[in-house]
Amino acid sequence: DMDAITLSVARMVEQKRIDPANGWQLILVASLSNLAFKAGAATFLGGRRFGSRVLAAFAVAITGGLALLLFFP
Repeated sequence: DMDAITLSVARMVEQKRIDPANGWQLILVASLSNLAFKAGAATFLGGRRFGSRVLAAFAVAITGGLALLLFFP
């Protein structure tokens, strides 16, 4: 899932095409999108009850990721 985006962003940082300060943010946004998609897939495939359990587990990571994006310079 995340291997391709992580390697691509790392390569772009290494080539100085993007700033390292933005690189971690891009990877974080991709991982949050990945979690949101997986929560949706779990709900679709496993039903509302299962999806709510998965979303509850993912909520901590999503909240932490959003806080990092908003409050970390």
